[in-house]
Amino acid sequence: MVDTFKTVFSSVTRYVSVCQFHFFFNSVKL
Repeated sequence: MVDTFKTVFSSVTRYVSVCQFHFFFNSVKL
C-alpha cells in the first residue's frame, strides 16, 4: 500500500511540475 502511494505521489508530482513548466514557458514566450 505504501509503495502504491509513493508511486502515485511521484507521478502526480511529475505531472504538476510538467504543467508548471509548460505554463511558465508559455508565459515567457508571450
